[in-house]
Amino acid sequence: MQRTFAQHSSKVSIQPYALSDVEGSAFFIGSSLYGTVPEDRDKGSMPIQITTIDKWSEKAGLRVDFIKGDLESFEYRVLRGGTETIRRNKPKIALTVYHPGNDWREILNLCRSLSPEYSYRIKGLSYNQKQVRPVMIHLWPE
Repeated sequence: MQRTFAQHSSKVSIQPYALSDVEGSAFFIGSSLYGTVPEDRDKGSMPIQITTIDKWSEKAGLRVDFIKGDLESFEYRVLRGGTETIRRNKPKIALTVYHPGNDWREILNLCRSLSPEYSYRIKGLSYNQKQVRPVMIHLWPE
């Protein structure tokens, strides 16, 4: 990530956290594109801190205007960890929803329960595990 955003260091701040709906710690294994967070510590895993969007925003003192993620079925949990931020800042949101366990309607309902004016569009089709699912959901406040 540091190499990817090196030319934009004045606009991008890389934070050493994973996001979820609770704070804590876990272990990451793999490369940046193909990493996982296993249930138990694995050989070669790296410890990581977990925080929520709400806690991060509060500590950083920053407004959240955009949430984007391909979070391997953690999309709903990450949004649950940002309910106050979403309610207060009404950020644009772009999330993948094709991973097993994701339900784009559940994500839409959560966002609209926090801010009823959210409009949405689903994009693309995935045939992951032989089920047709949308690939992404985009949400924005009207």
